Amino acid sequence: MSVAFGVPQDGAKGTTAADMRHILDYKWANTGVVGGLECNGSSGLYYIVSKGMAVCSRGASDGKTEAFFPGGNTPAVAANATGFSRIDAVWIKAQDKTQGDATNEVVVGVVQGTPSQTPVKPQLPTGTVAIAYMLMPAGATTTHQAYKTGEVDSANQAGASLGVLVDHTDSGQGNLSRGQGKYTFIGEKFFVPTKRALSVQLNASLQAINATNHFGSAYLLYEIDDKIIKTFKLGLYDFSPMSYTFTDTTTVDAGNHTIKVSIYASAQEPASDIYFAHRDEYYDNGQRLVVADLGMAK
Repeated sequence: MSVAFGVPQDGAKGTTAADMRHILDYKWANTGVVGGLECNGSSGLYYIVSKGMAVCSRGASDGKTEAFFPGGNTPAVAANATGFSRIDAVWIKAQDKTQGDATNEVVVGVVQGTPSQTPVKPQLPTGTVAIAYMLMPAGATTTHQAYKTGEVDSANQAGASLGVLVDHTDSGQGNLSRGQGKYTFIGEKFFVPTKRALSVQLNASLQAINATNHFGSAYLLYEIDDKIIKTFKLGLYDFSPMSYTFTDTTTVDAGNHTIKVSIYASAQEPASDIYFAHRDEYYDNGQRLVVADLGMAK
């Protein structure tokens, strides 16, 4: 039996370190940087890390820890005397003597990458969290010459919204003929750490051309990972662009995803060709996709 966090110890029974790690596991959706932990090069061969906090884990069965680092330097790396760049991975770790570490201190470290014409990120040690990937140019003699490359994960509280994941406006103008088939004009990638509920908003500014009796139509759809999720039908006029907004709610599993928006002109009455309208951000403002996270999905 466990004792709740915030309740006094009952004799020899209390909240254990493992209990607290599992409590934190339910509070955080994923490991990553919470705040701070900015990484910069130095006049030497070490990296400078500012104070900050990260959520760490040694694996799903061990739960999570909240690790605060007061600021300091990493161990030194080697100068890059080769003719190719390399990527160094700077990390943070919550050490634990009961699991084989020398101390219980929070430490930062660095994995030196391998120089290459197309350098890749080195693998992180078990239980560490990346706080920066630093590209060390060919011939660099200090880390002052290194610069950040790529992104690192941010820790997100379980159930909290991740905010806007995609906001893309296509301002292209042009015509799409009936019978031409599906035309994809927006394609974006996004990542979610857990199964999430998403709000998808599509904005379209379109006009019928070569219509019969001034009236035409089209179909607007979106796909996630090459699967059509929803299709909307639009009625269009040939004397003025019309603006439409469609919203939908869907869910995606944890991981990387691709979302695409496509349109095709209807070949059946009321049939027409389509003109993509864009004047400015206030009027006839093109085609827009906004994907927002609504939180964890069951």
